[in-house]
Amino acid sequence: AVSGGNFTLGFQDVSGVSFEALYSPDLITPVSDWQNIGNVSEISSGNYQFTTPMSGSQGFYTVRVAP
Repeated sequence: AVSGGNFTLGFQDVSGVSFEALYSPDLITPVSDWQNIGNVSEISSGNYQFTTPMSGSQGFYTVRVAP
């Protein structure tokens, strides 16, 4: 969702897992080279969310289990 110049992504998974959010301006870049933009918060049991400012240009986001 986009609101007030921020992009917010929410998802569900098993409670207690640590995730990090990644960003890339394109899909050509290998995921191993995507920019880590921070940790994802568990806002309630099994419900996760992260919010980041919009840069004004197109980009792609994904999450992964934090190492």
